[in-house]
Amino acid sequence: MCIRDSETRTGKTFIALSIAHRMGARRVLFVTKLKAMSSVLSDFGKSGYGYEFDLLSVDSAHKIGGKYDLAIVDEAHCIGAFPRASRRSKLLRKALKGTPVIFLSATPTPESWSMLFHQLWVSPYSPYRHYRSFYAWARDYVTIKERRFGGVTVRDYSHADQARIQADLE
Repeated sequence: MCIRDSETRTGKTFIALSIAHRMGARRVLFVTKLKAMSSVLSDFGKSGYGYEFDLLSVDSAHKIGGKYDLAIVDEAHCIGAFPRASRRSKLLRKALKGTPVIFLSATPTPESWSMLFHQLWVSPYSPYRHYRSFYAWARDYVTIKERRFGGVTVRDYSHADQARIQADLE
């Protein structure tokens, strides 16, 4: 498992494609947003790498079939909902069981560091794979606060321990 977070237009796609080539992958799955697919396909064509390359929209995760040597999930923050897993992350987790994953994003935690749990939950190599759920993880990594919305008290899981998570990811 690898997370590549760097600014927009800095070559994250080329780096991930190069990693796939260097690791000797024969079949690679690239999952991204629909709008980015033509750019990713162009980058793969320019790379000259000879591995089998399947490109899917993140909204088509239910179509993933077969085994891959590597999966690359672009715009990974889109699967990082919390406290419950998004439909996308559930589908990816099921489809990529046992597959190494490279996560790409210019903004892996746009709302909260709690978003990383379900992004990484997709990978069997997550440093948090021993946690049964987000809530179990949150007990160790989040300062859980209560907030009131329209007379209803809800738990706020957005205050994750950034320093501790960053240390885990090193």
